[in-house]
Amino acid sequence: MPIAVSTLVHGGGPDLYARVDPHVRPPDNLPAGLLGHAAGAAPDGWRILEVWETREQWEDFVANTLEPALAEILGDEAPRTETVTYELHNYTAP
Repeated sequence: MPIAVSTLVHGGGPDLYARVDPHVRPPDNLPAGLLGHAAGAAPDGWRILEVWETREQWEDFVANTLEPALAEILGDEAPRTETVTYELHNYTAP
């Protein structure tokens, strides 16, 4: 079942996003299971919204791609994040 993932990166912005995004979502090699991705300014930082085919694919991406990339690129500078996930009843893409 597809899931939605909403992450708020406290204090994040376009510069931080530009440092990390190419390492975790290269345009020619998107993560398996990623159906949609959007990011932009939010009142408290930077919001990332994604839709994944399954929770397991998202968890694999976080553990094996995102967290190692954040540790390598940002080290102790990684900002605080809040992530909420929920199962979707329906997902439609053009």
